[in-house]
Amino acid sequence: WTIPIRFLHGRVELTAQSIKAAKSNRGSFVRTLKFELNGLVDDLADDRNRIMAGYGSGILALTTADPGSGTTWAVDAPGGVAGAVNGTRFLQVGMKFAAVAPGTTTIRDGTIYEVASITSDTGFESTAAADAAVIANDEICRASDAGGGSASAADLEPEGVLSIADDGTYVATYHGLAHDGANNPILKSTVDDSVGAFSTDILYRRLFQARQRGRARISAFITSDDTLLEYVKLTEGDRRYADRSSRNNPDAGTAFATQSWDKPLTFGGIPFRADKDFAFGTLVGLDKRYLTRYVEVEGEWVDEDGAVLHRASNKDNFEARYRVWENFHTPKPNAHLRLGGITTTVPTFHVD
Repeated sequence: WTIPIRFLHGRVELTAQSIKAAKSNRGSFVRTLKFELNGLVDDLADDRNRIMAGYGSGILALTTADPGSGTTWAVDAPGGVAGAVNGTRFLQVGMKFAAVAPGTTTIRDGTIYEVASITSDTGFESTAAADAAVIANDEICRASDAGGGSASAADLEPEGVLSIADDGTYVATYHGLAHDGANNPILKSTVDDSVGAFSTDILYRRLFQARQRGRARISAFITSDDTLLEYVKLTEGDRRYADRSSRNNPDAGTAFATQSWDKPLTFGGIPFRADKDFAFGTLVGLDKRYLTRYVEVEGEWVDEDGAVLHRASNKDNFEARYRVWENFHTPKPNAHLRLGGITTTVPTFHVD
C-alpha cells in the first residue's frame, strides 16, 4: 500500500480596526478572538465530516449544463454521487470553487469563482461570469487563489467511507492498488448499487455475501437520514404497545427521531449511524476491525514562531491558521459492503 497524507487547512482573519476597537476592552477582544477561532475549528469539523462521508475526490457537485458566459450554474450529484436532487447540498454563499475537467485536476481556464447565492436545490449564482471553457459534467470543487495561483481540492481530500467500501466505482486505484479486485479479490468490497426498494432480504443477502467473501463481521451501518427512514418504515407494521402506559399515551416514533448515539436503531444488533453528509440512498456496512486512521497532525494552530496570530500579506490584518494532516485506510476492503441506488424520499432544503 502507498497511503498519502492529506492536508486540511483553514484560516481566520482579524482586521486591525477590530483589534484597535476592542483594545479598550480586553475582555471584548478575548471574546471576539475566541469566537472566531472556535468558529474556524467548527467549520473545519463540518468540512471533515463531509470529506469522511465521501471518497477523496473533492467534488462538491457536477454541472448539469453549460453555464455559457452567465453567472447561473445548474448542478446535481452532490459529493460526486449520482443523483438529481439537492445538487447544491455542499455549496455555501461565499465559498470559492473551480470547474474541474472530469477525471482530472485541471481547472478550466485556471479561473476561481465565488458562490454569490443559492437559488434552489439544483442551482446557484456566482459573483463572476463563467468562462467559455466550462461545460456540462464538469466537477465543482473547493478552490483557492490565496497563494498567488489557482488551486483546487480535486483528488486531494482524505479518502472517506465511500472509498473504503468500494469496488472501483468511485476509486479505481486505492492507495496504489486496483480496487476492482482484478489483481487480488481482497481489494473488492461487496457492492450493490442498484437496490431500488429497500428490504431486509437485500440487507441479509449482502451481509452473507460479505461474510463469505471477506469473513466480514459488520459492526456498524453508516447511512443518511433518508435511507434510515426506509428501514424505519419496514418495522412499522410490527410495532406493538407493550404496557398500559404506552397504550394510554402512544408514541408513534422510534429512536430514529432523536438520533441517539447511545440507543441507535439496530438490525440484528448492528447499529445504524445516520450522518448528515452521507450520500442519499446509500448504506455502507463496516467491519471496524479493518479501519485505520493515519495522522501526522491531529489538529493544531500554526504557531512555530511562537504566535497564533500572524500578519496577513499586503494587509493591515492578522490571521490564524489551523491544520489537520491525516488519511483513512482499510487493509481489507472485502470485509465491508455497500448498498446504493436505494429508493428514498430525499430532502430538498438547503442548510446554510
